[in-house]
Amino acid sequence: LQNRRTNRNIFKSNASQFYIVVNTNGTPQLDWNYTVFGQVIKGSEVAKEIESQGRDDYDRPITDIKMAVNILEKTTDEIKSEYNYTPPKE
Repeated sequence: LQNRRTNRNIFKSNASQFYIVVNTNGTPQLDWNYTVFGQVIKGSEVAKEIESQGRDDYDRPITDIKMAVNILEKTTDEIKSEYNYTPPKE
């Protein structure tokens, strides 16, 4: 299996992919196929900027978008305190 854009062997790649959903209706096509592991609680303007970029006929960005991501593990109490935010209950 190869990545057509870079012609690299996908199985030997350290690349990963994740979705930031900005659609308020959700993405039912992803349900049961992917794991939800976080929620954007700060910096959502970055997601909106990415969303506004032009896309090709396959719904991929015309220009590659690269970013560094810093994932922080926090307790519910830390999130409430630092961001004045209460995560939804499951």
